[in-house]
Amino acid sequence: MFGWLGGKSGSSAAGAGPRVENGVRRLPLELQNTVGGFMSAADCASYRPTCSHGRGLISESFLQRRIQRFLNDKGLTSIFRLQEDGDPQQEGGLVIHYIAYLLGLMYILEALGDWSEWVWRIRLAHHCGVLTDSLPLMLRPADVHKVKSKKELHRQPQSMGQYLLFGHRLVYEGARNDMALHSVDREGYGWLGSCHMRAYRAPSAIRNGCPFRNSYDRKDPVCDILGYSFASFRDAVSLRFSPHPQTPTAVRTAFMKMAFPGPNAALFRRLDTLATWRPPVLGRQTVATQTICRQTELLRIICLHADGPEVQDGFAAYLEVYRCINYNAYVALRTTETRQDGSRAATRFPRTVAVVRRVMRANDIQLIFGNRLD
Repeated sequence: MFGWLGGKSGSSAAGAGPRVENGVRRLPLELQNTVGGFMSAADCASYRPTCSHGRGLISESFLQRRIQRFLNDKGLTSIFRLQEDGDPQQEGGLVIHYIAYLLGLMYILEALGDWSEWVWRIRLAHHCGVLTDSLPLMLRPADVHKVKSKKELHRQPQSMGQYLLFGHRLVYEGARNDMALHSVDREGYGWLGSCHMRAYRAPSAIRNGCPFRNSYDRKDPVCDILGYSFASFRDAVSLRFSPHPQTPTAVRTAFMKMAFPGPNAALFRRLDTLATWRPPVLGRQTVATQTICRQTELLRIICLHADGPEVQDGFAAYLEVYRCINYNAYVALRTTETRQDGSRAATRFPRTVAVVRRVMRANDIQLIFGNRLD
C-alpha cells in the first residue's frame, strides 16, 4: 500500500528522498518555503520526514491548501471536497493518520492528470440516484485506502486509476450492488461491481468489426462487459446506470419515437448519424456509447443537462439514441425532472423541454420531436 498510509505519521515514502533532502536543504530557508509549492506529491512525502523543517513545511495546512487549489483549478469543487477533520481513522485494521491521508489524496489527484471527463458523469450519476452520498463527495481516508499501492494505481489506465478513488461510492439497481472496480489484471480482466469486465490494453486486441477500434484511447480504453462493448471505460460506467432496462426509478421518459429506413427515412438517417459520429454530437462532448449484438446495434446517450454549473438546478436530461443497421432506430428523451400534470411534454416536463430548445438546433428539434414540444 502507499508508504504514507498508516503507521507513524510522517513515515518515509519510497521515492527520491535523499535527492530531495540534499537539494532542498542546501537552499536558504526562504527559498525552501518557495520550492515546496513546486515539489511533486511524491517529493513532498519524501521530504517531510527528513528534518524538522520538512515537517514544518509539508504540514497539514500546506497540503490542504494545495489540494483545494487543485480542485479549484481543475473545476472539481462541485463533485469532490476535502475532509477537514484531522482525527486518525481506522480502516481495515489500519490506523490512517490525517497527514497520511492528505499526502495520499494529493498524490492520487495530481498523478492522474485530467479529471474533467468524470465531472458530467458524476453529476449525471447524482441525478440518477446512484451515488451513495450527496455532491460534492467528501473524499475520505477510506477512499484513499481503496488505492492499495502506487504500483496498482499506475498499472491501470488513467480513467480506471481515477475511478479507484470513488467508484465504490456508486450503486447499481438500488443499493444491491456497488460499482467498485475489482482485481483488474495485466491483461485487463477484472470486475466492475458484480460484472466481469475486460479493458483492452491495446487496439490490436480488440476484435475486428468493433466500431471503437479506430478511436482507441489508452488512457480510457475500450471495454467489454456482459457481451456489450463500450467506447471507453468511462462510457461503461455511465451506461451501467443511465439507459434502460436498468433505468433507476428517478429517470422518466419525456418523449420516445421509433424510426425505420422506409417510412421515415430522414429521421432514421439522422439518428444513425447521431449514434455513430465521434463527439461532439449536437454540440456536446458529453456522450457515452456502446454496441450490442455483434456490432450491428449502437446505443448512445447524449447528456443535455447536468454537465455544467446547472447541476444545482436539481435534474438531468439526456437523449438516448439507438440504431440497428438497416433495420430500425429510436430516440428517447430521458429526464429526472419531477413530472407535472399535463398531456404534453412541455407541460409535464417544462424545464426539460426548455433545455432541449436551448441546446439543440431548430431543424433537429423539428425532425425528432415535430410539434410534440409545443
